[in-house]
Amino acid sequence: MKKILGLTIAALLVIVVIGGGTWAFFQDTEIAGGNILTAGTIDLVVGRSGSTNFTISPNQAFPGATGTGDYYYTLTNAGSITGTLSIALDSVVNTESIGFTQHENDSIGTPNVSGAASGGSTTTLVHSGAGWTPNAFNGKSVAVQGKGSGVIASNTADTITLATGHEFTSAPVSGDAYNIGTGTGELGAKVKLRLWLDMDEDGVFDNESDYGLYLYGGNAVTYTDSGYYAADTAWIDIDSLAGFTWATGLPELAENDECHLYVDWQIPYGDTPDNSFQGDSVSFDLEYILTQISGS
Repeated sequence: MKKILGLTIAALLVIVVIGGGTWAFFQDTEIAGGNILTAGTIDLVVGRSGSTNFTISPNQAFPGATGTGDYYYTLTNAGSITGTLSIALDSVVNTESIGFTQHENDSIGTPNVSGAASGGSTTTLVHSGAGWTPNAFNGKSVAVQGKGSGVIASNTADTITLATGHEFTSAPVSGDAYNIGTGTGELGAKVKLRLWLDMDEDGVFDNESDYGLYLYGGNAVTYTDSGYYAADTAWIDIDSLAGFTWATGLPELAENDECHLYVDWQIPYGDTPDNSFQGDSVSFDLEYILTQISGS
């Protein structure tokens, strides 16, 4: 009997030891939800002082003409991250003047193609049987006597089509004389620009506060000294500025910061007559880049 009782107590102890591992414990769990990480933005917005891009009409552009403080672009960082500004001038295109009121005395480029039209519309010129090589005149200019001129988009063997936005004042008709210009324009070498950043937008170059863009030793550099702004070296012809990028020494733009980039221009008056750029035109692009500052 004692032996059975001992075995029974031992079995109960084993059950107690095994069961002891199932006791519960306290625990409290909390959740902090809705965690969001949103990337910042860097957004350079370019505005204009007028309703169109920088444009100088023929009656404004002549030796001795100048435009100072007339035109600027507004540059605004509409993003949330501070960036450093870079500016480039590129895509310079010089277009030779053509037509029947040709005043130029230069002979740059191959001779013009001339003839008598068979007809057309305000956007086409037809010379039946001309035998032109297709698309040989793309990007050139064509003038019809008394009906103006325009840039050529394409041509077939006997039809020239003007680019979008270009047209004659009236449709060419049979017998109208025309010219296809193939020379090189010279205006880009004559027009000088002064490009500068007006940080407080007061229209005045403030010493050590505003930034000017110029070339020194063939390199694109900046200045903040008003003495440079007033010097002749601040004025540089468009052709010489082509392909340069000002990527160092320019200001940072934080969120909502803005400034004005002024495009001042002049055509210096010379000591001797120069008809080489009469009627020519030149176009160019200004590119603005805002780059995040490392670690910002």
